[in-house]
Amino acid sequence: MMVKKLIYMTLILCIITGCSATQETTKKFNEYLNQLEMSIQTNDWKQANKQVKKVKKQHDKELWKMQLLGEDRIYDNIQLSISHLKAAVKAENKKEIIKQTETIRFYVTEIFGKQKD
Repeated sequence: MMVKKLIYMTLILCIITGCSATQETTKKFNEYLNQLEMSIQTNDWKQANKQVKKVKKQHDKELWKMQLLGEDRIYDNIQLSISHLKAAVKAENKKEIIKQTETIRFYVTEIFGKQKD
């Protein structure tokens, strides 16, 4: 009887911590994308390039969660959008950067859900 309770408590704890982790992931992606957008508004292309690298690094770090929670096409599309984002920063194409940041936000939200502040 005690073992069952312990298993249930562990399961509930995993679910609760997993949910907060997904919210944290969404928040982190949005933070990096917001910083990227601020960089391009001031034409700080060096900083924009650094932010793209942070987005890519965050993607690589969270890929396993995306694979568990999302569909193949969604997390594959995030990778594709990051590649487009990198090229747009290199070309200093502000419209394409905004398009790709919004696309990444959409897909991250599709996988991890809306961020709760």
